[in-house]
Amino acid sequence: MKRILLSLLISAALAGCTQVRNPATGEMQYTTLSQEDELRLGQQEHPNVLAEFGGDYDGERAAAYVQEIGQRLVAVSELPEQRFTFTLLNSPVVNAFALPGGYVYVTRGILALAADEAELAGVIAHEIGHVTARHTAQRDTQSTVAQGTSMLGVLLGGLFAGETGARAAAQLAQAAAPAWVMSYSREQEFQADELGIRYLTRAGYDPRAMASFLGRLQGQAQLEAARTGRSPDPEQSIYASHPRTLDRVARAAEAAAQRTDGPERRNRDAYLLAVDGMRYGDDPAQGLVLGRSFVHPRLGFRFDAPPGFTLANTPKQVIGRSPEGAVMVFDGAERGTPDVASYLQREWPGQGATRAVWPAQIDGHAGATGLAVGRVGNQVRQVLVGAIDAADAKVWRFQFVAPQLDQRSVGTYQAAIESFRFLSPAEAARYPGQMIRIHEVRPGEWLETLMGTTDADLLAEARLINGLPLDGGQPEPGQRVKLIVPASG
Repeated sequence: MKRILLSLLISAALAGCTQVRNPATGEMQYTTLSQEDELRLGQQEHPNVLAEFGGDYDGERAAAYVQEIGQRLVAVSELPEQRFTFTLLNSPVVNAFALPGGYVYVTRGILALAADEAELAGVIAHEIGHVTARHTAQRDTQSTVAQGTSMLGVLLGGLFAGETGARAAAQLAQAAAPAWVMSYSREQEFQADELGIRYLTRAGYDPRAMASFLGRLQGQAQLEAARTGRSPDPEQSIYASHPRTLDRVARAAEAAAQRTDGPERRNRDAYLLAVDGMRYGDDPAQGLVLGRSFVHPRLGFRFDAPPGFTLANTPKQVIGRSPEGAVMVFDGAERGTPDVASYLQREWPGQGATRAVWPAQIDGHAGATGLAVGRVGNQVRQVLVGAIDAADAKVWRFQFVAPQLDQRSVGTYQAAIESFRFLSPAEAARYPGQMIRIHEVRPGEWLETLMGTTDADLLAEARLINGLPLDGGQPEPGQRVKLIVPASG
């Protein structure tokens, strides 16, 4: 009986599929999405991507460079007539991804990390490979089947006896869907690598650039691990959107070694010209992370996170984490109450859960802190919250959640809230952000003097983006390097 139900449900899930042979992979694919459906999905989600990643980068030269490389690779793919849209995102996060319908994205962080045009082309070619292989359509089809299997779990709950049967059915339902729909499978990632190497070779690039860039990504993971005090996880430390693993580096290098008969163009000079003057790191218009400080020149404020916290800036909020597992969230909101203290008591974080509210003056503005009760996962936790009047019925807000709130931690988090300062226009102008400048090294020049800093973190980033040893490597005379310098103009 169970086998009959399983067969019926999977058959129903596949009823809406069409079977086509993919020209890129040569495989017969069952898909629930037509190419027109994929295009509509891409068009629908494109504005959301721009909103989540700070919009497209307005540096005309760099953005046009990404477009040019992308179109060159599409021309040698199996879909040369399909319209592709290549976008350079205004984000320092090292990432690249594709939406269905030919929407391909790379960040400023990718551009800064690459060594040359061939490595950047390798990233773009990999994402084109996801599109030509129709991996999104495959995931949608698998998701449909997974939903059918989850329905099977519900039905099986009625066939098994008692509570044990219900738990088994629920576990089956939960286990089925995530494995299908969370991300690209490892084999899909390998396939996108292989297609990317194919397109690199056809376009005249050195296909080994795919492997060399994966090595750079591993170096970035090591640098981030050193900063946060955590060991790099080879399974998850490269791309958030699709895992990059060390065995992929080896497989990409092996595949590239079989395709080295043609031209091996790297185009470093063209690449350096494109990134010269490009914004590096956070955009001041979106706020700057400076160690454990956050500064927003455009909105006119700054604050310091507690000692040991690592900050991450997103378009909607600033998130801080401590090695002990404490989390800080900072954002802004509208206020509908007469004052900040009543805002904590009546509006936020909601459901009248804030108690023990303490009004305060923070940098001459009305503020308040309080203890609230919130749910983190399946656990009820105390949360320290704080809000500061931002005028025009707006507030700046802090939340601190820790495994355990005690007098010491509350005092530390309270100090972080009270570190909030409003910036004058003159003070805001002191934070122009950073940019990349290309420089040819002369004898006797070191990174420290060229960049005018002894900041160990910034120098480590400069070594990373120039392929130098992270433990004090220096460029050779005559080498053209990417310097990280204060932005101008």
